[in-house]
Amino acid sequence: MQRAISILLIFCVLMQSFSRLSIIAGYELNKDIIARVLCINKAEPENTCQGKCYLAKQLKQADKHEHLPSGNVKAKADVLFIHQGINFRFTGLIALITPVSFYLSCTYTAPSQAVFTPPKV
Repeated sequence: MQRAISILLIFCVLMQSFSRLSIIAGYELNKDIIARVLCINKAEPENTCQGKCYLAKQLKQADKHEHLPSGNVKAKADVLFIHQGINFRFTGLIALITPVSFYLSCTYTAPSQAVFTPPKV
C-alpha cells in the first residue's frame, strides 16, 4: 500500500515538471488538426505558422498557471510572538560536584612474581 502511494506521488511530481513536455508532445501528435481548427491565424490564406501560435499560447498559459500561487491561500495571517522572560534565582543551595576522572592515577610497581616460563616437554 505504501509503495503504491509513493509511486503515485512520484508520478504526480514528475507530471508537474513534465507539463511543458506533454504540451509539446500533444502539439506534435495533433499538428494537422491544430493547424486546421485551433490555429489563431487560420483565416489568413498564406498561413505558415501551422499551429505554432496555438502552441505558444498553451505554453504561456502553462507558465502562467505554474507561477500563480495556490487559490487555497486567501489571507495572510501575521503571527506575533511575545516572549515573557522568566527569571530563575538559585540562591543558597548549591551542590558541590567533585570532578570524576575515569583515568586511574596509579604509580608503577614492579611485578610481584618472577616472569612465568612454560615447562619443558
